Amino acid sequence: DWQQVSLLEQQDKLAAFLQELKTDGFNLNKAPLMRLDLIKTPSHYQFVWTYHHLLLDGWSIPLLIKELLESYQSFAQNLSIAPLIAFPYKNYIAWLQQQNKEQALNFWREELKNIDAPTSFEIARNITRKPNASNYQQCDLQLSSETTYKLEFLAREYQITYNIIVQAAWAILLHRYSGNLDLVFGATSSGRPTNLANSQTMVGLFINTLPIKVQINARQSAIDWLKQLQANQIARQEYEHTSLIDIHRVSNVPQDTPLFQSIIVFENYPVESSLKQSLDVLDIRNIQTSEQTNYPLTLYAIVGDRLSFKLLYNSYLFDANSINNILEHLKILIEEIVSNPEQKVGELNILTALEQEQQLNQPNSTAKAYPQSGFLLLFETT
Repeated sequence: DWQQVSLLEQQDKLAAFLQELKTDGFNLNKAPLMRLDLIKTPSHYQFVWTYHHLLLDGWSIPLLIKELLESYQSFAQNLSIAPLIAFPYKNYIAWLQQQNKEQALNFWREELKNIDAPTSFEIARNITRKPNASNYQQCDLQLSSETTYKLEFLAREYQITYNIIVQAAWAILLHRYSGNLDLVFGATSSGRPTNLANSQTMVGLFINTLPIKVQINARQSAIDWLKQLQANQIARQEYEHTSLIDIHRVSNVPQDTPLFQSIIVFENYPVESSLKQSLDVLDIRNIQTSEQTNYPLTLYAIVGDRLSFKLLYNSYLFDANSINNILEHLKILIEEIVSNPEQKVGELNILTALEQEQQLNQPNSTAKAYPQSGFLLLFETT
């Protein structure tokens, strides 16, 4: 009950309360892995819903909220609540047990045969201290309406998903920062099998985080490369149910080393629109979400009127300036791709105007002989 607390103090108390929830986390040996808190103020209620990802994935949230709001509406108007036709999560467990595990592992063994270490941005500080919730910070970026429109046009024109374009841009950034041609990073998949009846309406954890192996071909056009990446994604879909632990086990990456250092989470489920649907008896405002992973870098891509990004990072390993640079380079790279998809991958620019000017004007006494078969552009930002 915060009815006697001033508005300014409410904001401070809420921020501290949310941070405390993050820091405490959940004890996996103690049910339930969910907490609901209702805070009463003089003018409204604050409702905080905290849950472990083991229970639910993002796709499940609008399903639950839709049912909740429909039930609330009926209850408030003294109407009978229609019984829900539910499809149990155990149907998915049964489906999993029917899959050919060895065939899936053979696919992943072949997919990752050239990868023996995770790909990093090579700008992290060498700190071995174990991170906790308070170490993670967030940086945000939103594309312009014009770039989002061009992105939509490119995706529609060539039948390529937003997700593939974002993955491609992230892969190029990893290549430019690390110098590696064979890259691996993680990406989430919905994990809901198309051949499992009613999987789209089940509530539970289906999402999976899988390795995305990408090979950079600097001489290939961006659009041809995007088509190739999409074809690779389609081939992986048959095996996207495979456990990440099992995939790691059949890879050449040592078991005590993470399979990847960064992941991409693509969010296109209509949580906010579900919450904001018209209700006669309830006015919902100021919706905020917060997620957390254990990876050094997690890029969230959120579909809306303008495609936006939030980059969650371990502040022990990365400083805010480096993270801002990564997001700025990502924006420039996406603008390059959607403006000229026929441009060769190796010619795509990621530098800001200031960085390009600095690179042209700074004295260069570091000439070296490089192989004639290709080139590597090295740069450093401060």
